[in-house]
Amino acid sequence: LRLARGETKGAIEALERSLRISPTYYFGFQTLFRLFMDDRRFDEATNLLESTGPHLRPLNRHARAFQIAVMKGRRDEPKSILVQMIQSRDDDPSAFERVHDSLRTRNGSELIRDLLNLVQSSLPKEGINDQAGALYVEMRKIAEQQPDIRVIESIPRPSIAATRAFESY
Repeated sequence: LRLARGETKGAIEALERSLRISPTYYFGFQTLFRLFMDDRRFDEATNLLESTGPHLRPLNRHARAFQIAVMKGRRDEPKSILVQMIQSRDDDPSAFERVHDSLRTRNGSELIRDLLNLVQSSLPKEGINDQAGALYVEMRKIAEQQPDIRVIESIPRPSIAATRAFESY
């Protein structure tokens, strides 16, 4: 209610209290995380993730850490986080959507090219995350490059990763 009235500070305090009482309150976590990220309060977002993160699915936790690292302008941290995500067997499309959303404003940046190369080199491997192929296609779109059908065809089939990549194509 406070947030709807524009009382951001009061809303943050109320959400923090709620999360101390119930650390699994996902809506509270999600809202507070978004508020911190929107205000570029990355240290507070990091602290929130560390305190509440154990109650999140691993892929969701990685995606949030990825968002923070990208927004802070880090170069290596997003790469190592993305490798963990691609190797994860957790199927959480929303986590990869967070990765995609945090990269949208970075089309043409060196980071997006590095991450795109990392994802592309992971695709032919067995056991990649089911969302990795679709992430490749979406990242190519962000980089304003046509997805390479040969890369998509290199994804081992039959697999969900290959199917989702073709669907995104």
